[in-house]
Amino acid sequence: MNRSKYIIRGTLLLLIVFMLINLYRTTENNVARIAKFKVDAFNKIKIDSLDTKHKFDLLMTETTKFNKQFIEDSPRVKDGFRYLFGVVGLLIVAELGFYFKERRSTGE
Repeated sequence: MNRSKYIIRGTLLLLIVFMLINLYRTTENNVARIAKFKVDAFNKIKIDSLDTKHKFDLLMTETTKFNKQFIEDSPRVKDGFRYLFGVVGLLIVAELGFYFKERRSTGE
């Protein structure tokens, strides 16, 4: 029982680490694009002579457009997060299963 528990734990944790490394590599390519968007949005807000409410609305519309385009351009990141959360959920379920099995075998 202990051997299988450690094998499952090790495999899932190793898989989680590899998925995090993959997500880091995938998102690293988008950092420059995000920084450029922030600088452009800041300059646009700074230059415009709108009042605060209109500046906020402008920022929200620009951010919404950027987010939609960003998500469409990077589906690998979205899938990577989905798989990562799935593996973390599987690890939690496995740990709960081991806990209940161990509890049942001790008779508590």
